Parts: sequence; C-alpha cells; structure tokens
Amino acid sequence: MTKQWLILVGASAAFWLLTAWPARILGGGELAPLYIATGLILCLLPAGGTLWWARSFASDPAQQVLIVLAATGVRIIVVLLAGLVFYLALPLYHHDSFWIWLLVAYLFILAVETTLLTRG
Repeated sequence: MTKQWLILVGASAAFWLLTAWPARILGGGELAPLYIATGLILCLLPAGGTLWWARSFASDPAQQVLIVLAATGVRIIVVLLAGLVFYLALPLYHHDSFWIWLLVAYLFILAVETTLLTRG
C-alpha cells in the first residue's frame, strides 16, 4: 500500500512538472499551474482511499472489481463537490480552466490508480 501511494504521489508530481509550464505558456495563464496542482491534490485524497479500500477489504478478485467501480463513483462525487466548494468559495477559482484541469487531473489519477490496482 505504501509503495503504491508513493508511486501515485510521484506520478502526480511528475505530471505537474511536465504540464505546469507548458499549460502556462500555451494560454492557460499564470493560474494554470495552481489549477493543475489543486486538481491533483483534490483527486489524490480519494484515490488513496480507494487504494486502501481495495487492498484492505478485498481478497477476492471479483470483490476488488466491485470495490473499484463503487470507489470510482464515490471518488467522482467527492472530487466534484470539492471542486464546487473551491469554485464557489474562492474567487481565484472562478475560471473555466479550473474545471478543465480538474478533469484532466481526475483522468490522470484514475489511469495511474487503475494501473496500480490491476498490476498489484
């Protein structure tokens, strides 16, 4: 579990390093790196919970599939609600590009997490 969490965090950091500067230069503006980092953090927390849940409570592979599917639904709700709180509470996040980067971060974290769960 710890190794998987470190891989997830490391992949997220690498993703931020590879996308922050190009996003800023290619029209994302000065806030693009912040939006990417916020999206990754908002997605990392539920993803870590999913990894823990899948590894701790499922010894049967069929049960793991059910947990991953259920966790995906829970995770998208948590991320969308957290994004909505940021959007409504903080004027800094009142831009459409925040939602775009939140979606990109979600899809990236989902891909990494799914890879970790299926290879684990």
